[in-house]
Amino acid sequence: TDEKTPPLPHHGFFHFKSFRFWMAILLMSALFAAINMRVNLSMSMVCMVNLTALRETERAANRSQFLISEKCVNLKNNTSNILKTAGYNGEIVWSKQEQSQLLTATFFGTLTTAFWSGTLADKIGPKSVLSVTIIIYILITFVSPVTAQWSYPAIFVLRVLIGAGEGFLAPALGSMAGRWSTPNEKSSMAAVYTSGNQLANSLTHMINTKLCESHFRWPAVFYLSGIIGIIWLIIWQIFATNYHEDNCCVAQGEKAYLEEHSPTLRTVGFHGIPWRAIFTSRPVYAILTCQFAFSFTLAIFMSFLPQYLRDVLVLPLDQNGIYTAICFVAQLISKNALAVVADRLKRSKKMSHTVCAKMFQTIC
Repeated sequence: TDEKTPPLPHHGFFHFKSFRFWMAILLMSALFAAINMRVNLSMSMVCMVNLTALRETERAANRSQFLISEKCVNLKNNTSNILKTAGYNGEIVWSKQEQSQLLTATFFGTLTTAFWSGTLADKIGPKSVLSVTIIIYILITFVSPVTAQWSYPAIFVLRVLIGAGEGFLAPALGSMAGRWSTPNEKSSMAAVYTSGNQLANSLTHMINTKLCESHFRWPAVFYLSGIIGIIWLIIWQIFATNYHEDNCCVAQGEKAYLEEHSPTLRTVGFHGIPWRAIFTSRPVYAILTCQFAFSFTLAIFMSFLPQYLRDVLVLPLDQNGIYTAICFVAQLISKNALAVVADRLKRSKKMSHTVCAKMFQTIC
């Protein structure tokens, strides 16, 4: 007949019966678990390092080179006593340069894998890539406390490996998100699953300060992060699939909707990727520049803000976690609210995808 078959019913993205939304939650949990294991050092380091011993070493080095007034020496001694009273009384002696090197080691590791990890995720499937990445994260996290006390070069290597794993994380998450969302839902999907970043940074810093003050002290930070990763891995293996048509939890209406609006390609080869077009594309470099500007600021907040609050503002340990979390909580609220606005603007045809992206990036 000439009559069209009525479409199967499906639910909107933000509906508890929509598996697209629950897949976004799974991806958010993956990012939460991974970032939690990645940034746990930045917060726990403020209670790992023995500042009294470190300051004595630095003071001895300075006295051998310069003549320091007694007023400055007394001020430094007073600051050390305040920090120790505030809860910063660790047992590891790392210089400021060594601490900075550990916090930036992950970025060097990411550079080694970021350029080709996306191709691997598309070729063998993002589910497997995410699973292996989190397993590596878990193993490194569990051995980090003992390694940190044993050898600085060894813990540095582990941090580089954490960064190498992060190079697989973002492309695999993006690949999975693209398979489970339509073009008009990408902003909402991205806002939900990338919220794991802000949740990890805010909750991790507040929880870690409590763990540092507890009987178990800073090693508990790493062990808790590893346990969270194991819980996520079990749930991921049960419910996640690379393609919506292979998932038994997805209703037929939602499968038909995804097939119509976001068809998936099962064969993605390395030679089928238009590398020349990618590296000569102005939009690619525009996105790269925007991402660099955003990530530069975010990396400072993630890695060095706890140390600044300790060394410069001399905040107590319990307040350090709260003040570090404030910026990430603000970002978490704004990004999810504005993502809904962006999708509605695109869906109503009031603004194109490009103009919408430019407007929000300019505000950022």
